[in-house]
Amino acid sequence: IRTVMAGRKPLVVGLATAFAAVVISCSIVMVVFDGYVVPSEANSPTLQPGDRILTRGVDGDVERGQLVIYAPPRGSVGSELLVGRVVATGGDTVGSSDGSLTVDGEVVSEPYLADGIWTDDLDEIDVPDGHVLVLGDLRTNSMDSVFGPVPVENIERRVAARWWPISRVGSI
Repeated sequence: IRTVMAGRKPLVVGLATAFAAVVISCSIVMVVFDGYVVPSEANSPTLQPGDRILTRGVDGDVERGQLVIYAPPRGSVGSELLVGRVVATGGDTVGSSDGSLTVDGEVVSEPYLADGIWTDDLDEIDVPDGHVLVLGDLRTNSMDSVFGPVPVENIERRVAARWWPISRVGSI
């Protein structure tokens, strides 16, 4: 009997350790990250409607290329939080040329756009300091920054990872 019980002790300790690790990991994720369900196809193919994403707080400067959760400026499209990609920051001049996004006169590489998606009819915009310009990845079917530059303080979260569906789990 003593030999049988001795063999179980490492198993119990191992299971208890694994359980504690899962609880601690989940607690850290819940404190650092916040969940969000993608409401539209505005950022397809990167994000699809119904994708579950983890977001984290904005800790410092917002940079070009980041996907963010933001509140539209007052008096614009409503109060619902939106998801979009920062394409320009304060001091940048944004426009389009031959279907491509330009920042300060230079064509911007946008590997996250699906084939056949282009940026057109974007009048030149000077982004003021303390603001960013946010566009959806699916330019032909998103609200984009139709209301112009967004104040940086309206950026609520940064998109960090997708956790659902399982087939598309990963960092963004």
